[in-house]
Amino acid sequence: MSPLSPFFVKDGGLIPLVPEHQWAATRDESVPLEDRHHDETPGELFLHDDDGETFDYQHGQSSWTNPRVTKIATGTWQGGVTPQKNAAPWHYSGVTWRFMSAPTTP
Repeated sequence: MSPLSPFFVKDGGLIPLVPEHQWAATRDESVPLEDRHHDETPGELFLHDDDGETFDYQHGQSSWTNPRVTKIATGTWQGGVTPQKNAAPWHYSGVTWRFMSAPTTP
């Protein structure tokens, strides 16, 4: 992932990132997805995906996926993804999670 300029993110915010490209991914290309979770509140988002080439999304050829982060019983963060039922396949080869929690001071 390329370095990002500083920006503010709401507590619990999720930022989806893909590697830098010199072109838009084609309909047959899959790219890795990195979801970054910020701070100390559970969060979720709805991520839209289509073929990136046509207007087929206007006819339902797209998907909405729901990445979310929750804190499990051990106190650690866990990311998960819920794809939309009966939707077009998405174009991500996998999801990695990065938890950007603020460091705690003793």
